[in-house]
Amino acid sequence: MTTFLTALFWTSVALVAYHLVGYVAVLRLVSALRGRRDLRRPQNTADWPTVSLIIPAHNEAGVIADTLRSVAGLDYPPDRLEVIVVDDGSTDGTAERARQACDGKRLRVLEVRPRQGKPNALAEGSRVARGDVLCFMDANVTPKADSLRALVAALSSDRIGAASAFVHLRNEGTDLHIGESIYYGVEHRLHGLETRTGSALSVDGSMYVVRRSLYQPLPKDTILDDFVTSMNVVRQGKDVVFVPGATASEAGTESLADEWKRKKRLAAGSFQSLWRRAFPPLSRPVLLWQFVSHKLLRWLLPWLLVVIVVTGFALRDRSPVYWLASLLIVAAAALGLAGVLIRPLRRVPPFGLLAYALVSLTAFALGPLLAFRQGVLWEKASRAGVDEKRSAATLTPEAHVSVE
Repeated sequence: MTTFLTALFWTSVALVAYHLVGYVAVLRLVSALRGRRDLRRPQNTADWPTVSLIIPAHNEAGVIADTLRSVAGLDYPPDRLEVIVVDDGSTDGTAERARQACDGKRLRVLEVRPRQGKPNALAEGSRVARGDVLCFMDANVTPKADSLRALVAALSSDRIGAASAFVHLRNEGTDLHIGESIYYGVEHRLHGLETRTGSALSVDGSMYVVRRSLYQPLPKDTILDDFVTSMNVVRQGKDVVFVPGATASEAGTESLADEWKRKKRLAAGSFQSLWRRAFPPLSRPVLLWQFVSHKLLRWLLPWLLVVIVVTGFALRDRSPVYWLASLLIVAAAALGLAGVLIRPLRRVPPFGLLAYALVSLTAFALGPLLAFRQGVLWEKASRAGVDEKRSAATLTPEAHVSVE
C-alpha cells in the first residue's frame, strides 16, 4: 500500500509540475527551433477577401452603439466588409439601438425569437453572410482599427484556417484585476508559443476569423463554441493561429460571484467537449500533445492537488517532503479562501491570485457534473466600467460597413 501511495504522490507531483512549468519550457524550446511564423499581408486592396463581421448580442443595448462605432473605424476595404448583428432574444431594445446607431441603412440586423443561445446566433449570422471569411466578435469588444486586417492577413497562408485576436481586459480597479491579469497573460503567452509550434489549440471567442469553407454550425446546446469551432478547423487539417498584432479590448468581470458563474460555465463546456470528443485527432500528434498538456491537465489539476494532499498526509511519517507538500497546498487554499471571503484582500497580490485560482479550481473540480446541468443560456455577468446609458451615437457616411 505504501508503495502505491508513494507512486501516486510522485506521479501527481510530476504531472502538476509538468503542467505548470515543464510544458512551457518544452514549448519555448520547440518554438525557438521552429522560428517565427511569417504572416504576410495582401499588398493590393483587390487581394483582400470579403469579410462578414457577425456580432451576436443579447441585451446589449448599453454597448451596441459604441461597438458599431468602433467597427465603423476598422481599416478594412469598405466594399469587402459587411456587418451583421444577430439579436438573440433581447428584451432591452438591442436591435432598435443597432438600427438607430446606423440610421437603419448600413448593416443587417437579424432578430432571433425566442432566445436560443450564442451557437445558434453564430449559425444564423453565418447562414446569411456573403463573405469568404467570417469574423465573429462579441458585442462588448472594442477592436483597434487595424485588428481585422491583421487577422485576415494570417489567412494568406493556405495552411491556416482560423486566427484569433489578442483581446485584453479592461479590469483596472476591480477585485479580479490581479488574478485575471496574470491568468490571461499566461494564456496569451501559451497561445503565442503554440502558434509557433504549428497551431494554437483554440481561438479567443471574443474576436476571431475563420474561413467560411471550414465553418460548421454547432449543436445549439454547445457551451464552448469557440473551442469546438477551433477543433472543427484542425480536424479538417488546418491550423489555428494567435495574432498578437490584432488587438482589441473588452470589459472584464466585475465581481467574484460573476466570475464564479463564468468559470462554472467554462468548466462545464470543457468537459462537454471532452465527452463529445471535440479534441485533436491522432493524425495531429503535436496538437494532441498540446491538448493533453494545456487543457486536459488543467481540467484535472484540482483532483491532482487533492491526491497530493491526501497521499502526502498518509505518507507524512516517511519523510518531511510529503507533509510539507500537503501543508503548502492547504496553506495556499486557505489564503485563497481568505481572499474569497474578505474582499479587500483580493487587491493584495498573493490573496488576489490565489482567490482567483481557488475559484477556477473549484469550478473544474465540479466540471464533470456541471457538464450535464449547464444550459447554453446564461445570465450575463456585470462588466467593469461598462456604461449602461443609451447613447445617441450614429455612424458617419464614411463608415466601413456595407449597405444591405
